[in-house]
Amino acid sequence: MDDSKRVITLKDFYRLSERRHRISVDIDSVKEKDNLKPQKVFFELKYVFPQCKVTMDRTRHGFHVKAVGDSIEKIPVETRIDLREKLGDDPRRIDYDRYKLEIGAPYLIDTLFSMKCDYDGTLSIVEPCNPVALPWFSRSPSRKVI
Repeated sequence: MDDSKRVITLKDFYRLSERRHRISVDIDSVKEKDNLKPQKVFFELKYVFPQCKVTMDRTRHGFHVKAVGDSIEKIPVETRIDLREKLGDDPRRIDYDRYKLEIGAPYLIDTLFSMKCDYDGTLSIVEPCNPVALPWFSRSPSRKVI
């Protein structure tokens, strides 16, 4: 068969993609009461996986935090999902990934979109951001209360 007409399957795509080397967490900051959660997740992943590249991207409603490295591939898929849940990943995303494991499609887990089109037609694109430079708000009073 001619290589130009070769069809790539989802399993082949998974084998070639970074997804099998990745743990990612989707944080919707609009729903979160803890405005330091993205930074906490970023630095926890840096601490747990020091040999991996950890990045953070800003989305329209929150953040995507990703750790990518060869050592992650050795971790079983179920354990990766449990770790994402403990880090505070989107609960619907966790449920979808567990369902994908049940139906025998582990190559479809850990999906993140880099671009979305909302119902009103606006296009939102993921942008890299520096977790250290993110604004945060203190819950401490601004002046001494007597």
